[in-house]
Amino acid sequence: MITKSKLIVILLCMALFIPACSFSSTQPSASPLEGTTSISLNDAPGAITTPMMVTARPTEVRQTVTPIPTLPPLPQEIGSNTCPDTQPSMLMPGRKGRVSTSSASSNRVRSAPGTAGTKIGEIPAGGYFDVLAGPKCVDGLAWFQVHAENGVEGWMAEGTADEYWVQPISTDAQNVNGTEISLPGFTLTLPAEVGTRMRVGSLPFDHEAKTPPMTIARFIDYPLSNQNSIIYVYPVEDYLYYRPDRRTALERVRNAINTLLVKPATSVIPANIVDSLSLGETYLTQAGTFNGGMGLHAIAMLSPADGSQEPLPHYAFWGFSSDMKYLIFAALDTKLTFGQIAQATNNDFQPHMSLLDQIFGLKPISGAPVAMPVGEIMACLGAPEIKLAIGDWARVSVDPPTPSRLRKSPGSSGEVIGNIQPGENALIVDGPQCANGYTWWFVRSLEGLEGWAAEGDATSYWLTEPISVWYELPPALQPDGTQKYDLREIQISPDTGLVSGITGEYYPLATPLPTPETAETPFPNDPRGDLQLGWVASYAAHSYYDVSGAIGGGIIVYDLQDPLSRYYINRLSYIDCTQALRKNLESTEIVKANLNPFCGANGGIPLHFIVDAKPIQFTGGRGVRFLISSANYLTVNKMYYTFQGLSDDGRYFIFGWLSPISHPYIVDEQLWENDFGPFIAWKEGQYEQAGKSFEVFNSRMEKLLEADVVPLYPSLDILDAMMSSIEIK
Repeated sequence: MITKSKLIVILLCMALFIPACSFSSTQPSASPLEGTTSISLNDAPGAITTPMMVTARPTEVRQTVTPIPTLPPLPQEIGSNTCPDTQPSMLMPGRKGRVSTSSASSNRVRSAPGTAGTKIGEIPAGGYFDVLAGPKCVDGLAWFQVHAENGVEGWMAEGTADEYWVQPISTDAQNVNGTEISLPGFTLTLPAEVGTRMRVGSLPFDHEAKTPPMTIARFIDYPLSNQNSIIYVYPVEDYLYYRPDRRTALERVRNAINTLLVKPATSVIPANIVDSLSLGETYLTQAGTFNGGMGLHAIAMLSPADGSQEPLPHYAFWGFSSDMKYLIFAALDTKLTFGQIAQATNNDFQPHMSLLDQIFGLKPISGAPVAMPVGEIMACLGAPEIKLAIGDWARVSVDPPTPSRLRKSPGSSGEVIGNIQPGENALIVDGPQCANGYTWWFVRSLEGLEGWAAEGDATSYWLTEPISVWYELPPALQPDGTQKYDLREIQISPDTGLVSGITGEYYPLATPLPTPETAETPFPNDPRGDLQLGWVASYAAHSYYDVSGAIGGGIIVYDLQDPLSRYYINRLSYIDCTQALRKNLESTEIVKANLNPFCGANGGIPLHFIVDAKPIQFTGGRGVRFLISSANYLTVNKMYYTFQGLSDDGRYFIFGWLSPISHPYIVDEQLWENDFGPFIAWKEGQYEQAGKSFEVFNSRMEKLLEADVVPLYPSLDILDAMMSSIEIK
């Protein structure tokens, strides 16, 4: 417990900013309220502090990601389309076929594979059929079990070593317009920059080129040569059936995707799966999820397999649907617009890779969980050293006072979609990306505007003073049921995971005192306080309740029936401080000017700010909760949940303060001695500059907290539920 004298020392240390003032770590934290120790007959309760799980690491960036899904194995037992002494089969079980129309002859259907089987019917030229099973290699022919549209079902030979008696089924290519194009297993989303027209068609197995069945989509309005910008979609079972020799290549593609999903920094080279293209060097390979599955992109040097031209850079995409039913491959023209290809970034191509990713909806995995010292993160070519990290709150520079442009994509060619004004805060959501000699970050303003912004140029930073996550919060408290406490004036039902106990005592109205004309006027002999120390609110009729558990503090219920009680809680004044509270409770909008956090608290030390005010309705009355930050004038310490409420009949004034409310941007006193982040060290020769740096920080924290963008522990919802459970008896 903390005695009155020790609390006074603590308050003096905070006010005068003397780091040497300290107590054992086993002592509970002091309340920020100047007069709280006088409420109890003995010692005031201290705040119960929940230990932080991770110590401050001012030079580290921590990211957390959810487990990454990977692709399942390729399908097995597909079968083969080859029989000795004849051509590779065009038919495949589970698919449809058609009797050739090159002659008017019908195809015989037999009861069993082979010429010895009994003829049971015919399928006329042009007749369609379903392939049920096969091939069976009998008499030097490939036999398939079929069911024809005329009802005939049996075994039919596909052809001879020189002639096919069946024809593959294909669809004519047609133009398809729109921003969304449906292909088997996938949906493409076409940005206007690449055009919204495609020519789409399906091709059957080509026995001469040995190409498996596929759907091909060509761009009509692609900004570069559209003849070389093609998307291929293969049914995986068909691919393996017609090209069993390429199973290893498909395994390599799947393994490359899975490897990069789990270990993004690994160096892999995907296999070539299109015979007509020759795959050379690959760059910037990265995997991720996309519309319908998982895949990877790269810049690949591609040329025709016949060597008719030099290799050219292409945006290449390999991907499988998540059920492994479809394989997609794309080779799209692109050209390098900045630097050398070996040092190029995703955004140094036109069209840039980020734009082409949108076609497939690819969301590359940026990396596994890391703890990387800021000083070791590489700088982008032509840009200054990287100072920011994901999760930081950066501030748009005020010197010079120029807005930070937000672009739709990283790079100077990205469309400008808005501005964040000088001095405004921006959350670093993703990045960095290097392009055009700048470091680009994907940021979000407090107003919700999102886009890519450059960190700075070679001579200055445009995004500055990062507020980093210096403390990891404990795991969120999970609702654990409530416990009702039947107190003298009220009932209250906090969550058992939040509060483990509430104990207290009633104090009657003190003996009426003569109106004090001066501070020297003594109080009668009463153990509750001394006029010169100002402990006067405790002379009112009240109950004090000590709250313990994951949160600590106290709740005071003042009985205002006697005017003398109101006189005491107003620090010996008949100007009722609860009247300002009534104004807020009667209004539809809370006015901060009407919030007095020290009404009934004997006054208190200076505040940094009051934030996050919210009305609370309870049974038999109304109240308001808000957060206060109170410490020495240079630092934002842990915050306090403050509650003030009035019973509907005006008899009871409920005052509560609970602490600590923790957030990830708490300033540790160990940081005061060194320049760090937005702070200038508090030391000889720069006290004024240091004070200003903390004032800026406090102002920024107030804005962030007021905007509800800072995570807190414990959640305010669980505290609000506690206060809304109050019932006036």
